[in-house]
Amino acid sequence: MQKTLQQLIDETPEGGVLHLGETEYKESVTIAKNITIVGEKEDVPPKDSVYGWCERNYRTHIEGNLIITAQNVVVQNCEFWFEDVTLALNNCIKPKFIDCRFNIYSSFMKISGIHTNPSFIWCEFSGPEDDECVCISDGAGGYFENCISREFCVFLIQGDNTKPVFKKSRFWGFKSNALHLENGAEPIMYDSYFFMEYE
Repeated sequence: MQKTLQQLIDETPEGGVLHLGETEYKESVTIAKNITIVGEKEDVPPKDSVYGWCERNYRTHIEGNLIITAQNVVVQNCEFWFEDVTLALNNCIKPKFIDCRFNIYSSFMKISGIHTNPSFIWCEFSGPEDDECVCISDGAGGYFENCISREFCVFLIQGDNTKPVFKKSRFWGFKSNALHLENGAEPIMYDSYFFMEYE
């Protein structure tokens, strides 16, 4: 019998690496120790040579609530689906996501709290039309490099001292703004692009 994802996580020692192959997990999991999770994907050569963005065919899919309580978790090459659950990153954690895709529907990703500072490198975000998909608030940080926000993903950044950093990232708004700033939020942008498309 195939082990559950939670069983595999629990069996991985502190500081260890868990390799996931071509598979799909439909379960909620908790990551309570500092481990690295590496999934499987295939890069399709980019059609758009100007931006050099590869389409990614992810072969490791995780659908369910993801609870991270350890400080320095690393997740790479995974595609996440969040339907009726919210991905909440708080409590000063600093996970790193590399080459991951987040499909966030009927919920949102919430990054909150001082010293909560996750990193997203070459990650992709998509969400429900005309609705917030990623909310960064309450003094949280966050580092986004070479990330892309798809046409139905809105970033909401709110609150004093909320200063996420975006470097070489793309925001694509379709019939709505891709980025909302509220209540003194001050994101830091380096070489990032905004595309607005209206019918």
